[in-house]
Amino acid sequence: MGGFAGGEINSSERNFSTNETILSGDIGVTDKDTDNSFHVVVPLDGSVLDGFIIEDGNATENYSDDRGKGAGLWAEKVGFEIRNCEFRNNWALQGGGAVWLSEVNATFSNCIFSFNQTGGTGSAGAIWS
Repeated sequence: MGGFAGGEINSSERNFSTNETILSGDIGVTDKDTDNSFHVVVPLDGSVLDGFIIEDGNATENYSDDRGKGAGLWAEKVGFEIRNCEFRNNWALQGGGAVWLSEVNATFSNCIFSFNQTGGTGSAGAIWS
């Protein structure tokens, strides 16, 4: 769960709009996208992600594997829930700029997708499923 300021006693007191909690793929040199993570989030079966901003994933590779898919979130053969999240500024060469799903049972509620893109060999700037 994201959205905590630090003084809350209960999770119901958090405010994910005011207290941004960012999961970023920008792990190397700041603002240099060539050293960013291929996937920012890879959910486990039964997981819940609530109140986060997922940004700056850079799935740039065009290999026979999945390094070019799902820059913000990549998932295969799992079930999970995403609530109150924003996917922004993610880029995938082969598809699913923000999210790439294969054989999953996923629920997205109250999520925002902005400035996500895919390259010339892919499709679905927001979600590929």
